[in-house]
Amino acid sequence: MPIEPIRLTQTVKGSGCAAKLAPGDLALALCGLDLPVDPDLIVGIDKADDAGVYRISDDLALV
Repeated sequence: MPIEPIRLTQTVKGSGCAAKLAPGDLALALCGLDLPVDPDLIVGIDKADDAGVYRISDDLALV
């Protein structure tokens, strides 16, 4: 009997922007957590942005 591949879209209720938490819901989910403090963390949890940004060197960052 052949094994059928499982599509990721079959295992989730939403994808892309529809799967994002609203800022208020995200704040509630993260409340009480100690936020990381690092001078190389350019965009962290506190910005409620779509991505984090971490400085690797003066001219390189990881998004």
